[in-house]
Amino acid sequence: MKPSVKNSQVSKREDKKRINIRWNSGLFFQVGLIVSLLLVFLVMESDWELSPVATYDTSRERIIEEPPMIEFRVEETKPVEKKPTVTPKQEKPKVEKPKILDNVIEAKNDAPTKETDVAPLEMKNDVDPIPTSKEGEEKLPEVNKNILTVENAPIFPGCESLSTNEERRDCLNEKIRNFINKSFRTEKFSEKYSGERNRIDVMFTVNSEGQIVDVITRAPHEDLGEEAKRVVSKLPRMTPGKHNNHWVNVMYSVPIILNIEN
Repeated sequence: MKPSVKNSQVSKREDKKRINIRWNSGLFFQVGLIVSLLLVFLVMESDWELSPVATYDTSRERIIEEPPMIEFRVEETKPVEKKPTVTPKQEKPKVEKPKILDNVIEAKNDAPTKETDVAPLEMKNDVDPIPTSKEGEEKLPEVNKNILTVENAPIFPGCESLSTNEERRDCLNEKIRNFINKSFRTEKFSEKYSGERNRIDVMFTVNSEGQIVDVITRAPHEDLGEEAKRVVSKLPRMTPGKHNNHWVNVMYSVPIILNIEN
């Protein structure tokens, strides 16, 4: 009898398991179906707002251009032969030395002297030796004459042997020109007045004793006037001019042109 009781108990337990499994599976299926339908319904009924999509404005785009490409080749450099450096000689500005053109003195350096004709001076009598004052001799009043109006112009040392007054006058102009050429220090102004053309008017008097006095200059620069005055004042003593058989003061004008080229 006991074995039959055990078998009946086992069969009841298995039946409970079978019943519970079926009930659980059906319940899970129904719950899952309901949840799925609710989710579908919520999705269909909901109003989803879409955020605006940001657009890219190409008009504000800054285009950076690429720099131009330059093709170049690197060639093997050949050794350069060093040539002996020759320092160029610094050329001094050309300075024209004095020369007489109708009583005009023009300054040039290393330039040949060009002579032109000078208006002849009339001289009626030969020039006497330089007068010497004697005691008790009556002294005549000094009279100033121009080189163009005096009868006998002053005679420069070295021109005494010439026979005519015209030759002596030409000799006087030439001697004065050569003297100024040698004595005027053109190199002193070669840099200071480079590229300029300056005219210096000089007037002086050969007095009745043959001496150079009353030197007056007119120049665009004071130092040029002083140099011209220095040169003319050093002219040697001459045989004085004579007019109406009397020794007279003779005024002489010398325009000097100083032309300094670059």
